[in-house]
Amino acid sequence: MTQNDVNTLTFDANVVEDIANKAVLSVDGVLATQGDAFDKVQDAVSKTDEAEGVDAEVGEVEVAIDLDIIVEYGKEIPKIQSEIVKTVSHDVNKSTGLTVVEVNVNVKDIMKLEDFKKVQMKQFSDEDNKSDKQ
Repeated sequence: MTQNDVNTLTFDANVVEDIANKAVLSVDGVLATQGDAFDKVQDAVSKTDEAEGVDAEVGEVEVAIDLDIIVEYGKEIPKIQSEIVKTVSHDVNKSTGLTVVEVNVNVKDIMKLEDFKKVQMKQFSDEDNKSDKQ
């Protein structure tokens, strides 16, 4: 009697979400993922590993990805969306072998780069002050 070995490779959704998050943040014109800049900066300060604003539904061979993003004001959003789909699909497929069947992009906010940087600086400053008082 022969024994058939069955080997499997699976990915937790958070792994695919992290890959997609890194990919989307590499696209010019994307300032952050998730609903609002204040939350994004807060998450960066608290050093959570979660890819906020990125959700993946992972199957055995396919994956669908939903993204909530903040876009830089003055950039062409349809071009950004096209580049996001291309980059996320490529990076997820290259890293996992999964076929990306869907990339849904939801623009949650739009900000000038200068304003986004001010929000980041203020949030980091507030966090530093909070930790100094403890």
